[in-house]
Amino acid sequence: MKKIILFLFLLTGIVCLRLFFSQASDSWKDGENFSATVRLSETPKIKDGRQIFDIEIDGKDTVRVVSSRFPRFWYGENLSITGKVSASVLADEKIVYSTYFPKIEKNEHDVFFTLTGGIRQSVEILYRKYLPPTSAELLLGVVMGGKTGMNESFVNDLQTSGVMHVVAASGMNVTFLAGFLLTVTSRLFARKKAIIFSMVAIVWYTFLAGLEPSIVRAGIMAVLSFAAVLLGRQQTGALTLYITACLMLIINPTLLSDVGFHLSLAATAGILFIKPLLTFKKLEGLELLKEDSSATFAAQITTLPLLILYFESIGIFSVIVNAAVLWMIPILMILGSLAAFIGLLVPFLGSMIALTAYPFLWLFEMIITVSSPYHPTISVAYLPLSLVLGYYLVVASVLFWINTSKKNHEVSFHH
Repeated sequence: MKKIILFLFLLTGIVCLRLFFSQASDSWKDGENFSATVRLSETPKIKDGRQIFDIEIDGKDTVRVVSSRFPRFWYGENLSITGKVSASVLADEKIVYSTYFPKIEKNEHDVFFTLTGGIRQSVEILYRKYLPPTSAELLLGVVMGGKTGMNESFVNDLQTSGVMHVVAASGMNVTFLAGFLLTVTSRLFARKKAIIFSMVAIVWYTFLAGLEPSIVRAGIMAVLSFAAVLLGRQQTGALTLYITACLMLIINPTLLSDVGFHLSLAATAGILFIKPLLTFKKLEGLELLKEDSSATFAAQITTLPLLILYFESIGIFSVIVNAAVLWMIPILMILGSLAAFIGLLVPFLGSMIALTAYPFLWLFEMIITVSSPYHPTISVAYLPLSLVLGYYLVVASVLFWINTSKKNHEVSFHH
């Protein structure tokens, strides 16, 4: 126990030093020139005959790049971009930054990212060739993340319904993949080899899915959990989550102000600490729906104040809509993954498997599209940070009281 405390103390100290010495960059200035080398985390969206994608440079605000239709850029490519930033003020006084037709050069290919990008590109082509546009982008989002090619109207419906996370290759995808890989590989190899294979596959998947904060967080947690099993050590979800957050901040200090990072940690904490307390007895016998409902409700509890703080609104029926569609995610993950894997070897067979996912994709789209107009939201113009902290303090106190009461009840029972 003393070693763990010492380790956590040192780790926290390293994070504090990393954050202290990381230089916070100012916002962009209108007309400011820049030159940067970036790696694409998503395939650029094609709109009005132009390629559109976002980049981050030196921890500053995101810059939207608008370039010509050709040459085509793809996920994983390393680009050198030189241009001028243009600042625009929106109606809500938010400032957005763009660069129009900058000079872009492709750098030498990296073998790993070339292979990863080539696989993702092949999967994108397969989905888009044999499925309707919205269905193809939805399946791509569920399996690998990303919504660059998705219809803006449907994206708005996803946001209104509170299920945007399903097209962002969230931590749920990694959790499902980790369990699926371990189940399959354990039947083919010795347990140690199966765990090592699963760890390597998860690391590769985090790159394939675009290294989003939620994916990286879940990937690190899965790898740490597998490593603990290999070393014969016990690991708790809370400890793993804290170590994961620290490692991510050490690698990228700018995540400290990243909304996705905050929501991902909050949702995971809810699933770790609150989900085990939710039973939903009326759903006994419907285990899949029961699991989805409890996980969704737990995540909603811990992300609620952050959603209001950052987006100034919250959907009233988002839990119900989530429960209505989340049971389809494991099915779409399996069918989409099989279509992608087999499609790389036998494209026609992969397309047939992709088509079997269409009924579920259609149902998913219908639920979101039909429910969106009748999905009321509560708008909150301003939420004090003190109120957010107070909310989490109350939740933590209730959890502490429940766990203490449970332990006392167990002690009394044994006596």
